[in-house]
Amino acid sequence: MKVPVDRTLNRSGLSEVSWPIIGGGFAVGLLCGAVWLMSERGASSAETAHTEPPATDQSLDVRIENERLKHQLEVARLEARIAELERQLALSRAAATTVSEPVAAAPAPVPSSRPAPVRGSTTVRPRTAPRTPQQPTGRATLNYWNRMNSVIAREATMRTAPAGGVTASNAGSFLDRRIAAGEYAATELAKLDTTGVDPEVVALAGEVAAWYRDGVTVCRTGKDLFSGRNSGPDMRAATEQYKASEKAHAAAVNGVNARGKEVRDAMSRKYSLTFPPLN
Repeated sequence: MKVPVDRTLNRSGLSEVSWPIIGGGFAVGLLCGAVWLMSERGASSAETAHTEPPATDQSLDVRIENERLKHQLEVARLEARIAELERQLALSRAAATTVSEPVAAAPAPVPSSRPAPVRGSTTVRPRTAPRTPQQPTGRATLNYWNRMNSVIAREATMRTAPAGGVTASNAGSFLDRRIAAGEYAATELAKLDTTGVDPEVVALAGEVAAWYRDGVTVCRTGKDLFSGRNSGPDMRAATEQYKASEKAHAAAVNGVNARGKEVRDAMSRKYSLTFPPLN
C-alpha cells in the first residue's frame, strides 16, 4: 500500500518546521557571542588594571626624580663656584708675591759677532770689526821704553868682547855671540806690547830692531871670511867689503843713539815723566 507523499516538501525554500529551528540557533549564537564579548572586555580590563600602576604612584616617582636632579644641579653649581673662588685666591696670592719680591733685571742681549748670512752665498765669513786706536798715555809709553831698554842691555851683555880682545882664535866664537845677541834683540823688540804707547816711541823701537838685524847680516859675512868659505881670488874684495860694512854699522849706532835722545826728551816734555837714556 503506498503512502501518499506530500508534494509540498519537495518545494524549494524552508518549511514551517525549519524556521523555529533556525531562529532558535540564531538566538543561541547571539547569546554566545555576547557572552564571549563580555568575557574579553573583562579580561582586557583586568590586564590593564594589573599592568598599569596607579596614576598617583607614577606622579610621586616623577616628583622624587625631579627633586633628585635639582639637588644634583645645585651641588654641581656649588662645586663650580668653589673652584672659581679657589682660582681667584691663587691669582691674588701670586700677584701679592710678585709685588713684594724684587724682580731681577733681564740681562742685556749680547750682540752676536757673526754676520748675517748673505742670500745666495753658501759661505759666510766673519767680518773683523775695525779696532779703535787707543789714545797713548804717558804711563804706558814709559813702561814700553823701560822694557825696550832692558832688551838693549841684555843684548849688550850677550855680545861682550873677549877680555884679551878679538884674535884670530876667538873671532869665530865672538861673531857667533854677536849673531845670537842681534837676533835676540830684534825678536824681543817686535814682541813688546804697543797698547797705549806713543807712536814716536814705537817707531824708535823699529829703528833699533832694524839696526840689530843689519848687524846680524854683517856678522854672518865676517864669519864666512874667518872660516875660509869665501876663499879664492875674490877673498880680498870680500874682506874689504866686510870691513866697510862693519864700519858703516858701527857708525849707524850713533844715529840711533841721537834719535833715541831726541825722542826721550820729547816724551819727557809731553808726559811730564822722566824717560831714562837708552843703554
